[in-house]
Amino acid sequence: MIDQISFQTAARTVDHLGREQIADTPTAVSELWKNAYDAYARDVELNIYDGETPVASILDNGHGMNKAEFVGRWLVVGTESKATGTATRLEDRHGLRERPRQGQKGIGRLSCANLGPILLFTFEAIQR
Repeated sequence: MIDQISFQTAARTVDHLGREQIADTPTAVSELWKNAYDAYARDVELNIYDGETPVASILDNGHGMNKAEFVGRWLVVGTESKATGTATRLEDRHGLRERPRQGQKGIGRLSCANLGPILLFTFEAIQR
């Protein structure tokens, strides 16, 4: 009988990949901006709160993800969701023409490791 054995990774690996693949903060923000573009957002905003503990937020009105997509694709490093070339559904394009995909290799999600130690997704951000 053949045993099935899978690779495993620690959260530290994702942090390491994010820091190695993303040169600096502007590049990290740019990668997240590309994700918003790929989600057919009409509006994207970056808010920076420069207090004792600095906080930044990126908000967009793209088609977003449902919880299953968030858990099964965004949180899984190495998925082929953008590589497959599957077109975005017409109803998710918000009346916009088809756009060429800007995000590459899933590094947008890894860029978050370059921005800070905590990432917060609001529930509304992953609901359809």
